[in-house]
Amino acid sequence: MGNICEIKSELDKLFKLYKKNKSFLNVTQTNKVVILLKQLSQNGNTKDVAEWLVVFSEKVCSQYFDELTSGSIVPLDIVESIINNYISVNTDTSNEHFYVKKYATIAIKVINNYTDSSYDSKTIAKLIALVAYIGLKSDKNMTQFERVVVETKGKVYFVDYSSISERSLANVNKITVDLLTKGKLKAYTDLIEKWSIKYGFTLTTADNIPVPNEKTVKIEEVIVSNDTPADSAKSDVKQDKITADTVDAPDTASKSETDASSNDNSKRDNQETPVAQKEDTTNTDDTATVASEKVTNKPSVSPFSEKETPSEKAAKKLYISLKRDMDKEQEAIITAFTDMITPIGKAFETIQGEISKSREIGAENISLRAKTEDLGRQLSELRSKLQEVNQSLISARTENDELKKQIASLESQNSELDSKLNDAYAINSRESSLEAEKIRSELKKAFVFLYEDWLEYEFSDVSEENYESLQAIIKKIFRSLERNGIDFKGNN
Repeated sequence: MGNICEIKSELDKLFKLYKKNKSFLNVTQTNKVVILLKQLSQNGNTKDVAEWLVVFSEKVCSQYFDELTSGSIVPLDIVESIINNYISVNTDTSNEHFYVKKYATIAIKVINNYTDSSYDSKTIAKLIALVAYIGLKSDKNMTQFERVVVETKGKVYFVDYSSISERSLANVNKITVDLLTKGKLKAYTDLIEKWSIKYGFTLTTADNIPVPNEKTVKIEEVIVSNDTPADSAKSDVKQDKITADTVDAPDTASKSETDASSNDNSKRDNQETPVAQKEDTTNTDDTATVASEKVTNKPSVSPFSEKETPSEKAAKKLYISLKRDMDKEQEAIITAFTDMITPIGKAFETIQGEISKSREIGAENISLRAKTEDLGRQLSELRSKLQEVNQSLISARTENDELKKQIASLESQNSELDSKLNDAYAINSRESSLEAEKIRSELKKAFVFLYEDWLEYEFSDVSEENYESLQAIIKKIFRSLERNGIDFKGNN
C-alpha cells in the first residue's frame, strides 16, 4: 500500500461506498480510511489529505487528527500544513455550517495533544477565529465554539492571537461575551477576564456594563460618595465668581456660564468611571480657568454704576472678596481631597496588580492541572499496555510449558511404541522360524513314505498298473504340499 496511486484508488472505493451507504462507514471502514490518510501524510501529500478530509465525515476527521497528534510525535508544522490546506480547500461559504464542526474538532485535538507548543501556533489562532466567525452566524454554530472552550478546559484562551486581524479578534471576544451572557463558560470566567485584559477588551454583560469584582465596587463607591459634594461646591464657586465678574460684560458671562455648566455635566457623567475621575477634575478646573481668563482679559467697565450708593458698592466689594476667599478655601479642600484619593488610587492599582498576579497563577495552575491530567492519562495507558504485555507473556509461557509436556508425553509414547514394535518383530521372527521348522518336519514325514514308494517304481517297467501307482504317489505329494500351506497352483 506504499504506492500513492494505490492509496488513492482504495480511498476512492471507500468514498463511493460511503456515498452509497448514505454518508456512513462502519468502524472497520473508518479505521481503514484513517490508516490510508496517515500513509498519505507520511509521504508528504498534505494537500491530498486535506481534500479527502473534506469529503469524509467528521468522525473520520476526528479520528485522523486524534491518531496523528497523539503523543505529539508528528512535528506541529506538518499538522499546520494539513490544517492550512484543509481551510483553503473549503471555499464554499454556503457550506460553512458543515465545516465548523470539523474546524472545532481539529482545534480541540491539536490543543489537547500539543498543549504549550500549540499556544504559539498562528494556524491554530486562525482556526479558532474561523470557528468564532462562523459561530456568530447562528446559535447552532455558536455551540461549536463553546465545545472548543469546554473540551480544551479553557486552554483556548492561552493561544496567542496577536497574528490575526483586529476584526477576527473582535469576533472571538464577541462570541465569548455572547456565551457568557447566555450563562455559558462561567467556569472559565477568570481565564476569559485575563484574556480580555491582555487584548484590550472589557468583559461586559448583556447590558454592556463593566463587570468589576467586589473590591473594585467598594473603592468606586468611596470615590463617588466623596467626590460628588466637592465637585458641586466647586461648581457653585465658579458660577458665583463668573456672575460677579460679568456685571459689565453680560455676553461673555453668559458664554462662560454655559461652558462651565457643560463641563459640570460632563464631569457628572464621568463619575461612573473612577479611574478617569482625577483627570476629569483637572480638565474642569482648566476649562473654568480659561473661561475666567477670557472674561478678565476683555476690557471691562467699572463694576460700580454711578447710580449705586456707597453702601451698595461696599457691600458688593465685600461680597466679591468673600467669594474669592471661599473659592480659595474650596481649592484647598479639593487639593486635600485629591491628596486623600491618591493613596486610594495607588492602593487600588496595587490590588489590581495582585489580582492580575493571582489570575496568572490561577491560569498556570489550570495549565499544570491539565498537564498533570494528560501525564496521568498517558501513565494509565502505559500501565494498561504493560499489563496486557505481561498477560500475553504469561499466557505464552503457559502455552510453552504445555507444549513441552505434550512433547515429552509424545516422546514417551514413541519409545513405548518402538519397544512394542521391536518385541512384535522378535515374536514374529520366532514364530516364522517355528512355523518353517514345523513345515519342514511335516514335509519330511510325508515325503519319507512317498519316497519309499517311489523307489519301488523308479526302475520298474512301464505298464498300466505302474502308471496308476506313480500317479497316486504324485497326487499324495501335491496334497502334502497343500496341507502345509504351500501354494503351487499360482492362485495368488
